[in-house]
Amino acid sequence: GKPWVIAIASPDGSGKELMTIQVPGSGSVVTSGDYERYYTGPDGTRYHHILDLSSGMPADLFHSVTVVTEDSMYADALSTALFTVSVSEGQEILKEYEKRTGMHADAVWITDAGRQESDLPSFRKGSRDIFLTKEIVPQVTFMD
Repeated sequence: GKPWVIAIASPDGSGKELMTIQVPGSGSVVTSGDYERYYTGPDGTRYHHILDLSSGMPADLFHSVTVVTEDSMYADALSTALFTVSVSEGQEILKEYEKRTGMHADAVWITDAGRQESDLPSFRKGSRDIFLTKEIVPQVTFMD
């Protein structure tokens, strides 16, 4: 009867928890990121598996995008899609998702400080900016 407490890892690869989210028992949480499955090319470029369809190169707007919604299949598709577009475009995708499915989805975007702007609640933790959909803010606890 209590919510699940799910940790979101810091995308710096340290394995440390950046924050936790309380999720109702019927929810699903999926994170897409660039910090676990990648290789570094000879030129120092990090190549990972989430591609920007306009360039064919790895998407580089975010280090991590987490989606919380009722259905894990949708959460997986949404986290990957939101990883490849700006926060404002991601908000539009979430609105369209809710309109088409009747299910609400929340998101957490983690990027380098100063890379994105949004009217969403945001927090700076070290060299990262974190954007949150408004509904998820009360459910988030940041780690020290």
